[in-house]
Formats: sequence, structure tokens, C-alpha cells
Amino acid sequence: MKNMDTFKEPVFESKAVQDVLANKRAVSLYGVTRSLRPLLAEVLRGEKTFSLVVTYDDARAEKLYQDYHFFDKDCCIYPAKDVLFYTADIHGNAIQKKRLEVVKRIIEKKRTVMILTIDALMDRIPSIDEVKNHILILGKGMTVDIKELKEKLSSRGYENVALVEGPGQFSVRGGIVDIFPLTEECPYRVELWGDEIDSIRSFSVDTQRSIEELEQVSIIPAGEFVLTQDMVYEGLHKIDAEYEKQSKALKKSFRTEQYARLKKTVEMLHENLTEYNSTSGVDSFITYFYKDTVSFLDYLPLQDTSIFIDDPDQTGERARSYFTEFTVSMEGRLEGGYILPGQANILIGDKEVEARLMKEAPVLFSEFMNPGRFFKTAEAME
Repeated sequence: MKNMDTFKEPVFESKAVQDVLANKRAVSLYGVTRSLRPLLAEVLRGEKTFSLVVTYDDARAEKLYQDYHFFDKDCCIYPAKDVLFYTADIHGNAIQKKRLEVVKRIIEKKRTVMILTIDALMDRIPSIDEVKNHILILGKGMTVDIKELKEKLSSRGYENVALVEGPGQFSVRGGIVDIFPLTEECPYRVELWGDEIDSIRSFSVDTQRSIEELEQVSIIPAGEFVLTQDMVYEGLHKIDAEYEKQSKALKKSFRTEQYARLKKTVEMLHENLTEYNSTSGVDSFITYFYKDTVSFLDYLPLQDTSIFIDDPDQTGERARSYFTEFTVSMEGRLEGGYILPGQANILIGDKEVEARLMKEAPVLFSEFMNPGRFFKTAEAME
């Protein structure tokens, strides 16, 4: 907004705000209504590139998004995965698209307000370097091997189709390669002269007409998991070893139904990875394929990020109940032959996430004075 300073100046000059800015430690601010939080957060953020707003559920995140978007158009929701039920994204790759759009903004260091639920910080995900290392750069004049390009796109989660119609797809017709990056609004058309890129244009899916000529484009992976052949081999080897151990125990106790269920799960994963080159279902096996996993919090340059916790008691309670529910659910699934033991370790504990957040000196917004059962600070300010 052009006249944003008109709103920010009186807030900036208040004693409470000056005290927060002067003390680089976690602090609670009481009596802060939901409508006031975006403005206060914008003032406290200052010149930092990123602002992280952590809340307790999706409905609340959506409301906060509407509030914050009024003050800052560069505002995004980073959705959590449903690790409790591994719910399939029935409507395509919408959740993956939103997550990777945020990741792309972080990589490009674009000023952004990120709103997410505490659940999203509890997901175990590959490091941001795994995404960076698999960004595909295409530029005019570059030499390209069509077969190799197709393999790279497929390994990065892109679907090879006859005609590109939506994000996450690509098609090859002679010397023309159409690619619809998951994070972009329009696809790109790459035209080759022999094995050299002659032109790159964005175009309309509906009319097929060119929109803009480009010198270079970056194609971010269409999924968070890009597995090399070595990673697939090593991961499946670990899974098979654990499966053999688990299946023997199930057969020994005559739990044939559970054994058959687990056998089918492992066979489907093998089929997806080795025959279809698909990482579908890998989310729940992440600890087998990656030696190190991180939280989304590790994607951010924390020295350049302001962190705000919305209604800390509700957010903390959500983290605790979510982790408890997950633990109980995994115990039942393990007994029922639905998962392998390593799949029960795909969530970061609530206490660990809370400790990580508090270490970064967040600002805690509460509407009413409360006892502070979660995210406790050394002092509170009214």
C-alpha cells in the first residue's frame, strides 16, 4: 500500500514495540486482536526478507492469510501434509504446488510472508539443497540432448503427455519441448535447432499463442522427492531388509492378513519406483531414502526471518495433540501390518519444534492474558 507508513508510524513509536525491537528474545504481546496482528508484524519485521506466521489449523491460516494479504501482497500459505492419513491430493498436485511455490520464493530470496500451521513444521522433508540441486536451467544457445532432457524432467516428477494441459506436465514433439513448471502460471515452449535451444517462449494453454520470449528459464522439480538410481537402490534395500524382519515376525505369530497387507505395500512401492519412475507414496518412506531430513524451519535463513506465533496456547496444544494422535496411529498401523517401523518416525516431535521456534526469539500474539502453557517466555508485555 502506498500510504502504509501512515499506519506503521504510530505503531512503531509505541513503547511496547520499541521494547520488543530492543530485546532480541522471545516475547509475548497480549491484547493484540487478529486484525491488528498483520500491521504489528509488519512493523516488527522491519527490513527482513521473510516473515513466518505459525498458527494452529487450516481455517485459522486462511483467515490470517486474508488479513496479512491486505498489508502485503507477497503473502503465501505453506500447507502441511496429512501424515496421519497420507491423503492423496485428489484434485491433482495442488498442495505440492503451493509448497513448492513458497520454496521457490525462498530460493530466489523474494520478500514473503509465509503463513502455516504448526503441523507443517513437524513434517520431515529433504533439505532445501536437494531442491536447489535439481533445478533445471534452460537458456538460449544451450546444447540439449532430447532423450536426456526427458529423463531429467521425468526424474523431477514431471509427467510426459501428448499435449501439455496443466502444471507438472511436459511433452516432446520433434524439436519442440513444452514444459509446464509446477510453480508457474503458464507453460514454456522450448524450440530446438538441431540440438541447440533456438528460442524459449511462454505460451497460453488455451490458445497456444506465445506470450513472452525468454532468454532463460528455471524449472523447479514437480515434487519434493528427486531420487537418483543409487538412492532408489539403497532405499529399497533398507526397506526390503526391514520388511523381511517384520514379515517373519508376522508369519511367526500367524498374522497372515497383516503379512499380506505389508507385502502388497512394499511391492507397490517397488513397482512405482522401478517400473513407473514415480515417487508416489515415498513421503511415508522418507527416512529410508534420505540420510538426513529437516523441518521447513531449516529452509529459512533465520537471521533474515521474523517469526510470529499466533495464539501460542492453541498452537502449542495443536502440536501436542497432533503428535500424540500420530504416535497412537502409527502404533496401530504397525500392529496391523500397514507400515514398517521406519515409517513411524516421519514426524518431528512437538517439544523439539517448540524448542526450535523459541530459540529464534519469536513474537507471541495473544488476544487475552493467559498462563502460557506453551511457548513460555521470560517476560510478558501488555
